[in-house]
Formats: sequence, structure tokens, C-alpha cells
Amino acid sequence: TGSNWDVERVEHQFKNTGVTEFAGDNISFASYDNKFVNVYSQESIPTSLFFSPDGRNMYMIGYNSKTLYQYTLPTPWDINSAYYASKSYDLSLFLVQPFSPNIYLSSDGTKIYIAGSYVGSIYQLNLNEAWDISSISGPTLYKDVSHETAVPGSVSFSSDGTKMYVLDEIVAKIYQ
Repeated sequence: TGSNWDVERVEHQFKNTGVTEFAGDNISFASYDNKFVNVYSQESIPTSLFFSPDGRNMYMIGYNSKTLYQYTLPTPWDINSAYYASKSYDLSLFLVQPFSPNIYLSSDGTKIYIAGSYVGSIYQLNLNEAWDISSISGPTLYKDVSHETAVPGSVSFSSDGTKMYVLDEIVAKIYQ
């Protein structure tokens, strides 16, 4: 747990969630593609979504199941092609309801960071194979942020991985 979190920031684009590409950086020109994937058979209350940079993998956390799920997109960025990859990871050991978990993956896909626990911690899971949650191994690492916030709702990192940003869900603050 040094100052370098070994993570690069991943730029999210609105096309990741079924919104068409739009001219420049003006979201007001975006439109809905009328595409979706139904995740109800895995989770009735999904709370967090993350895509790999190449658009071939999608990750979702469920509120009821406290589980991380992985989906495959054979056609990158096309949500209609997404299917459940039959890969999941139980997060119930370190997520306590009520919570609103949020997920962040390192740019190389070898680390998963999870926020959204009333125990004031950010968790790190290591993957032996990049972007494959069935390869999660080793000890779960964590960073205690309870001195800053009891309810870390979201986590993000600077592009060089040296700064971590934590959102406090209760007092509406973002800590660095």
C-alpha cells in the first residue's frame, strides 16, 4: 500500500452504455441506440458497471447478491452482443448491506478495486489473467479510509496511479 496504486485512469465513453458516438465532446448531441442486455437473471438491482478499454468485457455488481459478474461482448462496445460469461465472484465477505458498491479496474485488467462498504475500506482484488474474474487469487488487499469516510461510495485513480480519489456517499465529499 505505497503511494503508487499501479493503476491508470480509464476514460469512459458514453457509447459504453448504449449511447451512440457523438460529435466532439458535446453530450447534447448523443442519442439512444435502442440496444440493451438484460442482466435480471444475474441481478435484479445492478449497482455498478465497468467496461474493459477494448469494449470486449463488461463487469457488473449486484446489490442483492453482493456478487461481481462478468459479461463478454463478441462485438466490442455493442451491448446487443453481450452475454453472461458464467464468471462471478462473491463479494459478501467484505460488502455489508446497505451498500451501493462501485467497481474500478486497472488499465491492464489485473486489479479490481471495490468501494461501497460501511466498514470504510477500498478493496483490491488481483487477477492472474487480465480481465478474467475467474482468475482472482491471493489475499484481498484493502486500504482503510475510515478516517476520511465511513461510506466510500466510489473510487477512481489519477492517470499515473499515484493518487486515489474516494467519494463519500453520506457527506457528499470527494477525498484525495
